[in-house]
Amino acid sequence: MATIIGGDEGSGGFPKGWKEKCTGTAKESITKNSAIAAVPHIDLETGTLKNLSFSENPTPVVNYMLFSSDGKYLACGGFADSNLDVYKRFGDTFTKLIGPVDRVDSLMNSMSISLNGLYVAAGFLVQPFITIYKRIEDTYVNLTDAVNISASVVDLCFSSDGNYLACITTTALYVYKRSGDNFTELYFPYERLQNAHRISITADGTYIAIGSSKKASLYIYKRSKDTLTKLTELSVLVEGDIESLSFSSDGIYLAVGIKQKPYLIIYKRSNDTFTKLAESSVELIAEDISLKSVVFSSDGLYLLLVPEETITLYIYKRSGDIFTLLNRKFRDYARITCACFSPENDIVYMTSTLLNKIIGLSSRLYDVYNAENYIKPGTWDPSTKLGVAVESASAGSSCKINLFPEVNGG
Repeated sequence: MATIIGGDEGSGGFPKGWKEKCTGTAKESITKNSAIAAVPHIDLETGTLKNLSFSENPTPVVNYMLFSSDGKYLACGGFADSNLDVYKRFGDTFTKLIGPVDRVDSLMNSMSISLNGLYVAAGFLVQPFITIYKRIEDTYVNLTDAVNISASVVDLCFSSDGNYLACITTTALYVYKRSGDNFTELYFPYERLQNAHRISITADGTYIAIGSSKKASLYIYKRSKDTLTKLTELSVLVEGDIESLSFSSDGIYLAVGIKQKPYLIIYKRSNDTFTKLAESSVELIAEDISLKSVVFSSDGLYLLLVPEETITLYIYKRSGDIFTLLNRKFRDYARITCACFSPENDIVYMTSTLLNKIIGLSSRLYDVYNAENYIKPGTWDPSTKLGVAVESASAGSSCKINLFPEVNGG
C-alpha cells in the first residue's frame, strides 16, 4: 500500500495553501494517509450551498454575471436599472469595488469583462450605446469615447485575453483591437446582418459567431491578424430565436441555444469548417422550456443551460463529441435570472428574483479510489487529481481528502 507522510501546510518544502481540502465519496475501502486518486464529476442535485460573503449585495435583479478569466473579478449587471457592479474575489469573499463611475442612465443590454478584470464593456439600447470602463487599482473609471457606435448594441464580448472586443447591432458587426487603452476598429467589407441577436468569440479572438433571431442563422467570421473574413453562414434549420452562443475554451465546439426545441445545437470546428453534431450526440431535454443562455465551463467539459421563467438548471457533460445531460432539477429559488460556472468549475453561481443576492452551489464532487489500483496505463482520466486520505473510509461513505496541485494530476 502506498502511504504518504503527513505534515502541516508549509512543511516538507511545500508552500502554504499547497493542498486542496475536500470531501469525496469512497468507491472502495480507503485507509488513512494512503495515496488516493480523486475523479471529479459535477452534480447540482447533491451539491451544497457555499457560505459566500459579499460586502454589498448587487443590483436587485441581476441579468448578467461574468467572471474574469483569472477568477479574481466578478461583474454583475441588471437590465432594468442599468446597474453595473464589479467585485474582487478572494476565495468565497467578494468585495465590491468603487465604480464604475459616470454610470450611464440607459437600458444595459449586454456586458463583458476582460482577462484580469482590467476592462469592463457595457452595451446599451440608447446613447451612448457602448461604454468601456478601466480598473485603476480597485476603482473603475469611464474611458470616455473609447469606442463610438451609433446604434443600439444588442450584444458584445471580449476575447479571453482582452485584446479584442466584438460588438453587434441588429444589422452590423464591429470588432476592435485593443492596445493599451486604445480600441481601434478593424475594417472589413461591410455586409448587412439580418436580425443579429447574440455573439461569441473564441478565447484568442480568431473566430466570431453571430446568431440571428427570427431567421435562425449563424454567421461565422475569422480574424487573421487584423483582417476579418466571413467564412460561412450556417442554417440552424429550426424556427425561433437564437438566444445564446458559447465557444468552448479551445474554440473547437460552439454551443447554440435556441429558444424553442431542440433548445441546444452543437457545432464542431475542424480548421475553418463548422459541422453540426448529429442529434444522437446531444441528449434532448424532454421538458418544455424557454431557453435563455448557454455557457461552457472553462475546461470545455461541461455546459450549463439556463431557461427563462424556471427554477431548473440543466448541465451537460462532454465526452468527446457526446453531450450527456447530467442534471435536471435544481433548487426552489423562484425564477433564476442568470448563472455561470466559477473559473475553477467547482461552483455554479446563480441569482434569482426571490433572493436578491448571489448564491453559490458546490457542484464538483469527487469519487475516491486507492491510487495504486486506479492508476493504470492507458486509462488515466486527465481531470483526475492525486492526493492523500485524511481519514479511513468504507466503500460508499464520505472521506476527507487533501489533493495535490493539478500539475501532479495531469
